[in-house]
Amino acid sequence: MSQKFVTDSETIWCRQTEVDKVRRLSAPNLIIKYLSNSGIDLNGIRTLQSYKKGSSGLDLNVIRTLQGHKKENSDSQFAMVLKTTRFLRVLDLQGVPLEKFPSSVVGLTLLKYLSLRKSQIKTVPQSIEKLLFLETLDLKYTRVTHLPEEICKLVRLRHLLVCNNPGSGGVTLSAGNLGALSSIQNLSLVKVENDRRILKALGKLIGLRKLGLTDVRKEDGVELCCSLQKMENLSSFDVASTSKDEYLDLDHMQSPLVAPLYLERLFLIGRLERVPKWIPELTSLTKIL
Repeated sequence: MSQKFVTDSETIWCRQTEVDKVRRLSAPNLIIKYLSNSGIDLNGIRTLQSYKKGSSGLDLNVIRTLQGHKKENSDSQFAMVLKTTRFLRVLDLQGVPLEKFPSSVVGLTLLKYLSLRKSQIKTVPQSIEKLLFLETLDLKYTRVTHLPEEICKLVRLRHLLVCNNPGSGGVTLSAGNLGALSSIQNLSLVKVENDRRILKALGKLIGLRKLGLTDVRKEDGVELCCSLQKMENLSSFDVASTSKDEYLDLDHMQSPLVAPLYLERLFLIGRLERVPKWIPELTSLTKIL
């Protein structure tokens, strides 16, 4: 606390001069509505956390970078707070019942981490391209079904998370400039549908460690295997066919297997005519479903 790394607001909340010096503010039961009406200048804050105190002390499971009580927040209140925290690097709105993507978020141009997990948003605006430093975008358990092509301009993006597992669906994504995401490590889940260009573009994302695809057809097998063989770092691969009656054809890997040789997790949803011949070569495989 003496180094201003973290400050408990119970001791300085009412002293404006002290708040101005804080870079990481930790406050019990922080309410967005209160912040938006307080008039406190939060521009010096890089990380804003809230927590709930119980009889046993801090509940670390509810710590968030920026979070408010669900029934007391609104889009306008979030906008007011975010306008005074324009230097934020991390913004976690997990579980906040937002119905629209907060437009003020794209003004946080230094943002590296953005989570809207378990919110009610349905779309991501084209202006997401303004977040050039964004490395993680977490949209799990939201209602988003399509991502704008501008998402491919986020060249520093490492983790793009949309759904939890192949059985829960995925999002459509323009294949036009998908290969520009050269830093991407985690991409899940993407709907292939009838666009084979996505499978070809995946071959450019050689740094992928986790990949999840849905709506894959039998005739996509050759192109898919061609791209997988370029992913030397791939450790987790989830793939689902278009329906329970559709076959997955993954038997087009070169032999001996070069990549993804170090695959640890393989999750298949669909019918198989036979077990792909390359699977026994996966010496690091720990789980197959």
